[in-house]
Amino acid sequence: TFIDELKGLSGNERLGRMLNLYDQIKGDIKTWIAKANLFEDRIRYWNRLQDFLKYGKGVKALDGVHAAVEGIIQKRMLLDPTDHILPLLKQTTQSLRSALTTVHSTYSTLHKKLMDDLLALDVWGKISKDQRQTILHEEGIAGVLALEVGNDDDLLNALESTSIVLWQEKTAALPIRFINAAQKAAKLLEPKTQHVRLTSNTLRSESEVKTWVAAKETELIEKVKSGPVIIG
Repeated sequence: TFIDELKGLSGNERLGRMLNLYDQIKGDIKTWIAKANLFEDRIRYWNRLQDFLKYGKGVKALDGVHAAVEGIIQKRMLLDPTDHILPLLKQTTQSLRSALTTVHSTYSTLHKKLMDDLLALDVWGKISKDQRQTILHEEGIAGVLALEVGNDDDLLNALESTSIVLWQEKTAALPIRFINAAQKAAKLLEPKTQHVRLTSNTLRSESEVKTWVAAKETELIEKVKSGPVIIG
Protein backbone atom coordinates (compact mmCIF):
# COMPACT_ATOMS: atom_id res chain seq x y z
CA THR A 1 0.00 0.00 0.00
CA PHE A 2 2.87 2.43 0.65
CA ILE A 3 3.83 2.15 -3.04
CA ASP A 4 0.45 3.60 -3.99
CA GLU A 5 0.90 6.27 -1.31
CA LEU A 6 4.30 7.31 -2.71
CA LYS A 7 2.87 7.49 -6.24
CA GLY A 8 0.47 10.16 -4.99
CA LEU A 9 3.30 12.33 -3.69
CA SER A 10 5.97 14.33 -5.47
CA GLY A 11 9.14 16.30 -4.84
CA ASN A 12 10.40 16.75 -1.30
CA GLU A 13 7.17 15.37 0.09
CA ARG A 14 7.76 12.03 -1.63
CA LEU A 15 11.45 12.01 -0.64
CA GLY A 16 10.60 12.75 2.97
CA ARG A 17 8.02 9.97 3.06
CA MET A 18 10.51 7.55 1.49
CA LEU A 19 13.05 8.39 4.18
CA ASN A 20 10.44 7.71 6.85
CA LEU A 21 9.70 4.33 5.23
CA TYR A 22 13.36 3.49 4.56
CA ASP A 23 13.57 0.43 6.83
CA GLN A 24 10.27 -0.98 5.59
CA ILE A 25 11.20 -0.45 1.93
CA LYS A 26 14.63 -2.03 2.43
CA GLY A 27 13.10 -5.05 4.16
CA ASP A 28 10.38 -5.45 1.55
CA ILE A 29 12.84 -5.31 -1.33
CA LYS A 30 14.75 -8.18 0.28
CA THR A 31 11.49 -10.12 0.71
CA TRP A 32 10.39 -9.46 -2.86
CA ILE A 33 13.71 -10.63 -4.30
CA ALA A 34 13.56 -13.82 -2.23
CA LYS A 35 9.98 -14.49 -3.36
CA ALA A 36 10.88 -13.82 -6.98
CA ASN A 37 13.71 -16.35 -6.78
CA LEU A 38 11.45 -18.84 -5.02
CA PHE A 39 8.80 -18.30 -7.67
CA GLU A 40 11.27 -19.20 -10.44
CA ASP A 41 11.95 -22.55 -8.78
CA ARG A 42 8.36 -23.33 -7.83
CA ILE A 43 6.78 -22.37 -11.15
CA ARG A 44 9.22 -24.60 -13.04
CA TYR A 45 8.15 -27.63 -11.02
CA TRP A 46 4.52 -26.52 -11.12
CA ASN A 47 4.51 -26.40 -14.92
CA ARG A 48 6.29 -29.75 -15.01
CA LEU A 49 3.62 -31.22 -12.76
CA GLN A 50 0.88 -29.92 -15.08
CA ASP A 51 2.66 -31.48 -18.09
CA PHE A 52 2.61 -34.91 -16.44
CA LEU A 53 -0.94 -34.66 -15.10
CA LYS A 54 -2.24 -34.24 -18.65
CA TYR A 55 -1.46 -37.92 -19.14
CA GLY A 56 -2.90 -39.14 -15.84
CA LYS A 57 -6.42 -39.91 -17.06
CA GLY A 58 -7.70 -43.11 -15.50
CA VAL A 59 -4.78 -43.47 -13.07
CA LYS A 60 -6.52 -43.86 -9.70
CA ALA A 61 -3.26 -43.34 -7.80
CA LEU A 62 -3.33 -39.70 -8.94
CA ASP A 63 -6.74 -38.82 -7.50
CA GLY A 64 -5.09 -37.45 -4.37
CA VAL A 65 -2.62 -35.43 -6.43
CA HIS A 66 -5.42 -33.76 -8.39
CA ALA A 67 -7.14 -32.80 -5.13
CA ALA A 68 -3.88 -31.43 -3.68
CA VAL A 69 -3.23 -29.38 -6.83
CA GLU A 70 -6.69 -27.86 -6.60
CA GLY A 71 -5.99 -27.01 -2.96
CA ILE A 72 -2.76 -25.21 -3.88
CA ILE A 73 -4.65 -23.13 -6.41
CA GLN A 74 -7.56 -22.29 -4.13
CA LYS A 75 -5.39 -21.44 -1.12
CA ARG A 76 -2.67 -19.69 -3.15
CA MET A 77 0.06 -21.90 -1.68
CA LEU A 78 2.59 -21.67 -4.49
CA LEU A 79 5.03 -19.59 -2.43
CA ASP A 80 4.41 -21.20 0.95
CA PRO A 81 7.58 -21.73 3.02
CA THR A 82 6.83 -25.46 2.72
CA ASP A 83 7.26 -26.81 -0.80
CA HIS A 84 4.00 -28.62 -1.62
CA ILE A 85 4.81 -29.08 -5.31
CA LEU A 86 7.98 -31.16 -5.55
CA PRO A 87 6.55 -34.05 -3.46
CA LEU A 88 3.46 -34.06 -5.71
CA LEU A 89 5.66 -34.12 -8.79
CA LYS A 90 7.60 -37.11 -7.46
CA GLN A 91 4.39 -38.94 -6.57
CA THR A 92 2.96 -38.22 -10.02
CA THR A 93 5.99 -39.45 -11.95
CA GLN A 94 6.18 -42.61 -9.84
CA SER A 95 2.50 -43.37 -10.42
CA LEU A 96 2.68 -42.66 -14.14
CA ARG A 97 5.86 -44.69 -14.57
CA SER A 98 4.22 -47.66 -12.85
CA ALA A 99 0.97 -47.34 -14.82
CA LEU A 100 2.74 -46.90 -18.16
CA THR A 101 5.01 -49.87 -17.51
CA THR A 102 1.99 -52.01 -16.65
CA VAL A 103 -0.03 -51.19 -19.78
CA HIS A 104 3.04 -51.63 -21.97
CA SER A 105 3.70 -55.04 -20.41
CA THR A 106 0.07 -56.06 -20.96
CA TYR A 107 0.29 -55.03 -24.61
CA SER A 108 3.60 -56.84 -25.09
CA THR A 109 2.35 -60.07 -23.52
CA LEU A 110 -0.81 -60.14 -25.64
CA HIS A 111 1.14 -59.20 -28.77
CA LYS A 112 3.53 -62.13 -28.24
CA LYS A 113 0.67 -64.59 -27.72
CA LEU A 114 -1.19 -63.44 -30.81
CA MET A 115 2.00 -63.40 -32.86
CA ASP A 116 2.76 -66.98 -31.81
CA ASP A 117 -0.77 -67.96 -32.86
CA LEU A 118 -0.33 -66.23 -36.20
CA LEU A 119 3.03 -67.89 -36.86
CA ALA A 120 1.44 -71.28 -36.21
CA LEU A 121 -1.18 -70.81 -38.95
CA ASP A 122 -0.60 -72.86 -42.06
CA VAL A 123 -1.59 -70.00 -44.36
CA TRP A 124 0.91 -67.66 -42.72
CA GLY A 125 3.79 -70.01 -43.45
CA LYS A 126 2.77 -70.36 -47.08
CA ILE A 127 3.07 -66.70 -48.03
CA SER A 128 6.44 -65.05 -48.66
CA LYS A 129 8.50 -63.18 -46.06
CA ASP A 130 7.93 -59.89 -47.89
CA GLN A 131 4.18 -60.52 -47.93
CA ARG A 132 4.21 -61.25 -44.23
CA GLN A 133 6.13 -58.05 -43.43
CA THR A 134 3.81 -55.99 -45.61
CA ILE A 135 0.74 -57.34 -43.81
CA LEU A 136 2.24 -56.81 -40.36
CA HIS A 137 3.14 -53.20 -41.17
CA GLU A 138 -0.28 -52.55 -42.67
CA GLU A 139 -1.92 -53.73 -39.45
CA GLY A 140 0.61 -51.94 -37.23
CA ILE A 141 1.68 -55.14 -35.46
CA ALA A 142 5.18 -55.67 -36.85
CA GLY A 143 6.68 -55.28 -33.37
CA VAL A 144 6.43 -53.64 -29.96
CA LEU A 145 8.29 -50.40 -29.37
CA ALA A 146 10.64 -50.48 -26.40
CA LEU A 147 9.62 -48.38 -23.41
CA GLU A 148 12.20 -45.97 -21.96
CA VAL A 149 11.14 -44.37 -18.68
CA GLY A 150 14.44 -44.27 -16.81
CA ASN A 151 14.27 -40.56 -16.01
CA ASP A 152 11.49 -37.99 -15.99
CA ASP A 153 12.36 -36.62 -19.43
CA ASP A 154 12.19 -40.13 -20.89
CA LEU A 155 8.89 -40.71 -19.11
CA LEU A 156 7.32 -37.53 -20.47
CA ASN A 157 8.56 -38.30 -23.99
CA ALA A 158 7.09 -41.82 -23.73
CA LEU A 159 3.73 -40.45 -22.57
CA GLU A 160 3.68 -37.85 -25.33
CA SER A 161 4.44 -40.58 -27.88
CA THR A 162 1.85 -43.08 -26.59
CA SER A 163 -0.28 -42.25 -23.57
CA ILE A 164 -1.58 -44.77 -21.06
CA VAL A 165 -5.07 -44.52 -22.55
CA LEU A 166 -3.70 -45.06 -26.06
CA TRP A 167 -1.79 -48.19 -24.93
CA GLN A 168 -5.05 -49.53 -23.51
CA GLU A 169 -6.86 -48.81 -26.77
CA LYS A 170 -4.07 -50.43 -28.79
CA THR A 171 -4.24 -53.52 -26.57
CA ALA A 172 -7.99 -53.81 -27.06
CA ALA A 173 -7.52 -53.55 -30.83
CA LEU A 174 -4.75 -56.16 -31.08
CA PRO A 175 -6.95 -59.28 -31.56
CA ILE A 176 -8.82 -57.83 -34.52
CA ARG A 177 -5.56 -56.63 -36.08
CA PHE A 178 -4.12 -60.15 -35.95
CA ILE A 179 -7.37 -61.56 -37.31
CA ASN A 180 -7.08 -59.09 -40.17
CA ALA A 181 -3.50 -60.23 -40.78
CA ALA A 182 -4.58 -63.88 -40.97
CA GLN A 183 -7.41 -62.98 -43.34
CA LYS A 184 -5.06 -61.07 -45.63
CA ALA A 185 -2.65 -64.01 -45.70
CA ALA A 186 -5.47 -66.41 -46.55
CA LYS A 187 -6.79 -64.17 -49.30
CA LEU A 188 -3.35 -64.06 -50.90
CA LEU A 189 -3.55 -67.85 -51.19
CA GLU A 190 -7.28 -68.14 -51.76
CA PRO A 191 -8.84 -64.88 -52.97
CA LYS A 192 -12.33 -66.14 -52.02
CA THR A 193 -11.39 -67.06 -48.44
CA GLN A 194 -14.01 -66.00 -45.89
CA HIS A 195 -13.61 -65.38 -42.18
CA VAL A 196 -16.39 -66.79 -40.00
CA ARG A 197 -16.65 -65.94 -36.32
CA LEU A 198 -18.58 -68.54 -34.34
CA THR A 199 -20.76 -66.91 -31.71
CA SER A 200 -20.45 -68.31 -28.20
CA ASN A 201 -23.39 -69.50 -26.12
CA THR A 202 -23.91 -70.99 -22.69
CA LEU A 203 -24.76 -74.64 -23.29
CA ARG A 204 -26.41 -76.43 -20.35
CA SER A 205 -27.41 -79.79 -21.76
CA GLU A 206 -26.52 -82.38 -24.37
CA SER A 207 -29.46 -81.36 -26.50
CA GLU A 208 -28.38 -77.72 -26.46
CA VAL A 209 -24.90 -78.75 -27.57
CA LYS A 210 -26.31 -80.78 -30.46
CA THR A 211 -28.60 -77.93 -31.49
CA TRP A 212 -25.72 -75.44 -31.46
CA VAL A 213 -23.41 -77.76 -33.41
CA ALA A 214 -26.13 -78.45 -36.00
CA ALA A 215 -26.77 -74.74 -36.48
CA LYS A 216 -23.06 -74.00 -36.94
CA GLU A 217 -22.68 -76.95 -39.29
CA THR A 218 -25.43 -75.59 -41.49
CA GLU A 219 -23.88 -72.11 -41.40
CA LEU A 220 -20.39 -73.37 -42.31
CA ILE A 221 -21.61 -75.65 -45.09
CA GLU A 222 -23.42 -72.71 -46.65
CA LYS A 223 -20.35 -70.48 -46.34
CA VAL A 224 -17.90 -73.01 -47.76
CA LYS A 225 -19.91 -73.18 -50.95
CA SER A 226 -18.59 -69.67 -51.72
CA GLY A 227 -14.95 -70.44 -50.92
CA PRO A 228 -12.52 -71.54 -48.18
CA VAL A 229 -13.45 -70.65 -44.60
CA ILE A 230 -11.27 -69.48 -41.70
CA ILE A 231 -12.92 -69.89 -38.29
CA GLY A 232 -12.20 -67.30 -35.64
